[in-house]
Amino acid sequence: MNILLIGNSSINKEKKFGSKIDNDFDLVFRMNRYEVKGYERWIGGRTDVWILNRALSTQQARVRLQAKLVNEPHAVVSNSNNWSSSVDNVFKDKQRESDYLKKVMCITFLKGNSDFETLQHKTKKISESFELADTRNISKYLRKKWDEKMNKAFYKPPTGLLSIHYLIEKYGKVYIHNFDNGKSKHYWGDKDRICEPMSSKHDWSFDEVVIDELIEEGKVKYL
Repeated sequence: MNILLIGNSSINKEKKFGSKIDNDFDLVFRMNRYEVKGYERWIGGRTDVWILNRALSTQQARVRLQAKLVNEPHAVVSNSNNWSSSVDNVFKDKQRESDYLKKVMCITFLKGNSDFETLQHKTKKISESFELADTRNISKYLRKKWDEKMNKAFYKPPTGLLSIHYLIEKYGKVYIHNFDNGKSKHYWGDKDRICEPMSSKHDWSFDEVVIDELIEEGKVKYL
C-alpha cells in the first residue's frame, strides 16, 4: 500500500502536489490542527485518518479544538465541558471536508502499560471512530534512541515522528510531505506563538537524525 503522512510546516508553493496526494495513495494521514480548505493545490483535500496528539485528544491543549457551526461556516462553538463530544464534533466537521475520512486516532508518547491503560480509559467515549494507537514499543525505542543520539535531557517526541514510526510498524514504508523538522511555522498560521514548532521544548535535530536514518533504510521517502 502507498501510505502518505502530511505534516503541518509552511507550504512550499512550488510543490503543487494536490492532485497526486488525492489520487495516488491508498491512505492519507493528516495531523492535529491540519486545514485543507484553500490549500488543496499544494497538499490536496483527501484525508483518510486524522491523527491527534494527547493534549488535543483530551482537550488539554492551550488552544482547544473547536467545531464549526453547520449552518455558519465561520462561527465556532464555544469550549464545551464535554470535551469528548467536542472532539467528535470537530471530527464530523472534517468528515464534511473529506468523504474519505473514517477514523480519528491518538498517537502519543507512552511511558508504559499504566499510561496506556489510563489514556485508553479516558478516551474510550470520544467516538466510535476513535482509536488510541498502541505506541508502547515505539515509545521505548525512541527513548533509547534519544539516549544514543542526544547529549541532553530527554523530551518526548512530537506527533510527526511517532506517527512515522507507527505507520512503518503497520505498513512497512511511508511517504512524508510538508515536514521540515520544526524550521517553520504551521502553514495555516498560529494565533498563539506558543503553538509554533519553534517554541516547542523539543530538540528538532533529533527528528532530523532519525528520519534521515529511516530514509537510508528505505522506510521513509519524501514526496
